[in-house]
Amino acid sequence: MKKVLLDDLQVALEIVKPAIAKKELIEQSTSFAFADGKVLAYNDEVYMSHPVEGLDLFGAIKAEELYGIISKIKEKEILLDVTDNEVVITAGRTKAGLLFESEIKLPLDQIDSVTEMIPIDDEFLDRLSFASMVTSTNYLTPILACIHVDRNTLSSSDNRRLCHITLEQDTGIEKLLLPAKIVPLIMKMQASKIAVTESWVHFENEVGTRLSARIFSGEFPEISGIISVTPDVEIELPANLTETIDRAEVFSKKEYVNDELITIELSRGKLTLKSKSDSGWFKEVNKCDYADADILSFDIQPIFLKDILTKTNICHISKKSNMVIFKEANKWIYLTKVELKRKDK
Repeated sequence: MKKVLLDDLQVALEIVKPAIAKKELIEQSTSFAFADGKVLAYNDEVYMSHPVEGLDLFGAIKAEELYGIISKIKEKEILLDVTDNEVVITAGRTKAGLLFESEIKLPLDQIDSVTEMIPIDDEFLDRLSFASMVTSTNYLTPILACIHVDRNTLSSSDNRRLCHITLEQDTGIEKLLLPAKIVPLIMKMQASKIAVTESWVHFENEVGTRLSARIFSGEFPEISGIISVTPDVEIELPANLTETIDRAEVFSKKEYVNDELITIELSRGKLTLKSKSDSGWFKEVNKCDYADADILSFDIQPIFLKDILTKTNICHISKKSNMVIFKEANKWIYLTKVELKRKDK
């Protein structure tokens, strides 16, 4: 029998669970695998592993059943007893037997091996999270669902919005198209190292959690002309706008954060913030120093705008290019297309 601390195992299962497939498109992709003192999961796009002290198993167990029973046990320690085709979990007076496959059939050999990882800092993670909010959830155009990492710059776009960030440190990474959907996992595991191989990007943290994800091929569009656009209007956003956004968020909830949108409308002396859902709508008017006769509006994610407002409350407008621009000199720039309604002066 093998004794394992329940909390350690439960934490490991929780960490690698995002790499468990919803449907078994490849064998054992809906199972937790165990090898080398680690819990593993692989869904053909993302691989995750996490070490567990004292875990001495080699094989695979269906994820739903194992996670279900482990999450219901209250004991501090559990005993694992393995036979050829079953693992028996003992916790106090509780026993449960689960089908155990003693052979790992996941095609882990598809994942490129890593010879060396380089350190990444908090700035990289913070900016990566910022850029990930300006990506598409439509994987029919993979480049728009990625963040382009190239030396000391990060760029992302969903074809309507564009974000370009300049880092203080050179990453040493060239022309990487990193899938935006893995960014929340990278942030949650507090990754501290990265490696890029031929077809994969790999992250690791200080406690040995590993995440590997397939990367996309292709060329990110040339954006130098777009990010050098010259604005012709500058306004200061209201000081209480964050509080208004908090209220508007009630009616902007979606399954994916990147699909959550609120509408900002600027008219002479006024900023109107709107949001709408299937069950209701919201509208609030604030004073602002926009002095133009033309009315313009744009959509933006509430969580993203709140993040921007921690950095700047100055909004730039290029009426010639129909763009709203937020920026911090030599650090980052965000542009989004606007609807412009011209008024007779």
